Amino acid sequence: MDDAIEPKRRLTRKQVGQFLRDRGYPIGNGTLNRICSPAQGKGPDIDCWWNGRPLYDPDVVLAWAEARKSKRPESFTRDKSHRPSRRSAAAQAARSA
Repeated sequence: MDDAIEPKRRLTRKQVGQFLRDRGYPIGNGTLNRICSPAQGKGPDIDCWWNGRPLYDPDVVLAWAEARKSKRPESFTRDKSHRPSRRSAAAQAARSA
């Protein structure tokens, strides 16, 4: 009788990036690292730590990715306004001139 318990699968941050890309979410490892950094803290919840490395639950990662979907792009400005960048404003002005 073998009562060995199958350990729950957990992912490193690098594996999280590949896991999401395999499921159709276009996210790079650099972007994921930035989002998960302590400065932003907007990444998926860490399931546990092993040897100083954060490990993630795949189900939580998918739920996090689904929750980030939106109908319109998130603003990149600090005040959350959706004003165009200088480059796109200049390009729009050049087209209308």
